[in-house]
Amino acid sequence: MPNPINVERAFVKLIQSLDGALSFKNRWLKIYDFFQLIEGSFSAFDTYCIQLIHRLPVFEHPISFTGMNPQNLLSINRQLDKLREAIPAINRDQQLEESQESLQCAIIFLYACLGDIKSGLQALHFETESIESQCGDPEAVLSQLINGRKTLVVSKVECLKKVLQWWRKIEKQEPHSVFVPVVENHSSATIGGRLRRLKSIVIGIRDDRDHYESHYYVVGAERGETKGDVSVSQQVRNIS
Repeated sequence: MPNPINVERAFVKLIQSLDGALSFKNRWLKIYDFFQLIEGSFSAFDTYCIQLIHRLPVFEHPISFTGMNPQNLLSINRQLDKLREAIPAINRDQQLEESQESLQCAIIFLYACLGDIKSGLQALHFETESIESQCGDPEAVLSQLINGRKTLVVSKVECLKKVLQWWRKIEKQEPHSVFVPVVENHSSATIGGRLRRLKSIVIGIRDDRDHYESHYYVVGAERGETKGDVSVSQQVRNIS
């Protein structure tokens, strides 16, 4: 069993990080690191585990986890299963249910992006024997599983529906928008690039200048927003 003093220090440091402006991605990873520290002793540190369960984020949009390695998410999912076994009282916790379900949806979605959705489904113990071997299109695979849902529990059906919704959304072309690479700024030495959609909407015209509004979302902080009057050519230079 790890030293309780070291565990307490790690927990306090983790809570301080979670109270900051961390992305969902890094919230998952930091909580996972703490669970690794106490793995094998979950029941001895159950009070810490229960507190952290209520800090688990819920992925609501693919933008929250794009760029993550699905193998890392699978490791987190397996760890949550071990946590459930060690602390049976948390098995009906709604926050844990929603967070782990969103995690599993993210895993399937990322494997779909890699062109191997079947591996993601199999890793989460979905029945895939009914899927045609030559069928690799994510929308077709998901639709086939949902339509044959007699063998699936309700939670798995809802997960598949959410993944299908995400997939259809990213395939839909949005006018006047483009994906741009960004780098998350945080204290970790690990830096990863992400894609963010940049969309421009002209809401008013005044002489030779355009009136614009820009909205962008930041996890853990207030929504970013800028507005003003500027020439189109000048705004393009600012963006690039």
